[in-house]
Amino acid sequence: MSNLTLLSRDDFREGVFSRDKYQCVLCGKAGVDAHHIIERKLWQDGGYYLDNGATLCEACHLKAEYTLVSCEEIRVKAGIDNLLLPVHLQDTRQDYFDKWGNPLYGEHLRLQGELFFEEAVQIALSRGKKLSLFLAQILPPQLFTFEEGYSSFDDETPIIVLPYEWNQRAMVNQNICISPTTDVFPQKSLDKIRAIPQGWKVEVVWLEKEMAVLGFWNEDNDCLNWDETLEWAELIELPLLKPIFKGIYATFVSQFQQSNSAYYIRNKQSFSLKFFKAHVATQNKIL
Repeated sequence: MSNLTLLSRDDFREGVFSRDKYQCVLCGKAGVDAHHIIERKLWQDGGYYLDNGATLCEACHLKAEYTLVSCEEIRVKAGIDNLLLPVHLQDTRQDYFDKWGNPLYGEHLRLQGELFFEEAVQIALSRGKKLSLFLAQILPPQLFTFEEGYSSFDDETPIIVLPYEWNQRAMVNQNICISPTTDVFPQKSLDKIRAIPQGWKVEVVWLEKEMAVLGFWNEDNDCLNWDETLEWAELIELPLLKPIFKGIYATFVSQFQQSNSAYYIRNKQSFSLKFFKAHVATQNKIL
């Protein structure tokens, strides 16, 4: 059985127990739980892979759920050499996450992940006394070109095409932002973003003296559709990049295929952060 084979729930449980000899990998007591090292909600397919599982006793399982023990420590104890992550977490330029998909930041701090505001996650982190470690920061998903083959646009997909003319991009919430580079975003723009609802994020780019909006993400990590994006950008008085094309994907390809200009292409409809790279792509340039 390959460690990278997607298993049924029962096969996952039996495979993890068998590999670990039915003993808790942390303390050696009898195992009672086939623990998901990275929460199964973060996986499009449920995450039932041997390399995402470890046998734990009841007490150690609670420690893992409360993130009192790291995912890396569990992997080491279980003899797992492969760092297996959901595809969309591989796109964040981060290597290490807690059980709930929150990126680790430095030696002790953490960033908010997509499940951070879920009640069960808040309870687990509270019981583990870990909420004080979190910064109000979000890493933007990595962008990929069409040539890399991750986008799922078909000929009839409605898209918005924006000029790719920036050097810096970030996900920003009410308090602070983090981007792949270290330049500071203008306070004037950050002040406007405080008007968005709790748990929302704005995907923005830096344009000389202010930010411009690429998209809004609600508390469920769904990107708003383009019409709603226009409404919210107007509401908080942040500019939007002016689209150079609005229509279906087939028409865009026929009109712009030979262009050497750089574009940011997104689905006009709403989509989940989990499926970001299926609905967003770049042409001729990548950040």
